[in-house]
Amino acid sequence: MADDRREQLDALLNRRDTLRENVSNVKGRLTAARDSLTEIEGECKKRKVAPDQLDGAIAQLEERFDQEVGTLTQRIETAESSVQPFLEEV
Repeated sequence: MADDRREQLDALLNRRDTLRENVSNVKGRLTAARDSLTEIEGECKKRKVAPDQLDGAIAQLEERFDQEVGTLTQRIETAESSVQPFLEEV
């Protein structure tokens, strides 16, 4: 009977210790996440983009990228067409 109680107590103490470790790990991860957030917000401000408007800024950049790629594609196609007659054998 006393052995069962001792085993039960030991099991509970192990669970408590594991829980303490888990809480400590979670606190560490939370601190790291907060530090990362602060760093990212600083980068956003440095680039003059409000952190809460990041989605809009990304959408604008994607749209501009697509436009520039389209323009570049057209220019390359035009240049290829212009050079093609000179590459054909006479």
